[in-house]
Amino acid sequence: MENTHNYLCYHYCSVDTFTKIIGNSTIRLSNPYKMNDTQEYKWLLNLLPEIIEEYTSKIEDVEEKQKYIDFYVNTCKEIFEDYYQEEEPPYIACFSKKGDILSQWRSYADNSRGVSIGFSLEVLAHHQSLEFINVNYDIQEQKNLLLDALKKTGLENPESLDFHRMKHMFTAATNVLDNILDKSIYSKNPAFKEEKEVRLIYTPNTYALPNSQLMISDIQFRNDNEKLISYYELDFSKIKTNVIKEIYIGSNSKLNDNDLKLFLKKHGYSLKELEIFPSSSTYR
Repeated sequence: MENTHNYLCYHYCSVDTFTKIIGNSTIRLSNPYKMNDTQEYKWLLNLLPEIIEEYTSKIEDVEEKQKYIDFYVNTCKEIFEDYYQEEEPPYIACFSKKGDILSQWRSYADNSRGVSIGFSLEVLAHHQSLEFINVNYDIQEQKNLLLDALKKTGLENPESLDFHRMKHMFTAATNVLDNILDKSIYSKNPAFKEEKEVRLIYTPNTYALPNSQLMISDIQFRNDNEKLISYYELDFSKIKTNVIKEIYIGSNSKLNDNDLKLFLKKHGYSLKELEIFPSSSTYR
């Protein structure tokens, strides 16, 4: 994986969200099941049938081959739908490598009326429970990741597969899913490639030494159309001026420059250390 720690990445948001991030010095880590991409966190499962079909193509016994397809495809999907979606997933905050992308303004920054905030990955990566990973949009690379995940769980050479040696199917399928989902959290549909996404990933209930500069809240909930959505908050208040380094203003923004500067100053930001840029993306 490319090292992402030595440059800024950008979080596109509305003005309302921007004022909360700056005012509270927090950023939300969201439940991937509740995001706008319906295939979030399970994208690699879509590639599983093709991989298994290709991997078992040398098996001459049709019934034996079908058993493997059923196990790796059907059983895994059933367990995911019946069990995994009830479990607490890794939580993510989404960023882009670029601070001024038209599609991002349209999708995530209130039709370019919002802002994009430049965060220092090098500083945020200091918390042991957090990991930054570039999103992978390449289908062939994703297939290779999926195949590696399957091999880690004992997928044998296709010429010597023996279904009868596979015991405890639920446990085996669960191990398969663990490895697939571990890769799927940073794999995404190529249709989203223009977003150039980088993800901040937090896995709850993992042991980590306390960090005196960055703190992660207990689980929180918000109401969204009468549904409860879980999330965590990352508090960077103690080092906020080292975390936020740039701000881009959307081309349709109504933010007044002077009001913005007064707002940033009130919350402890020096304009000598924090740069503000207008978006060059002309958009109505």
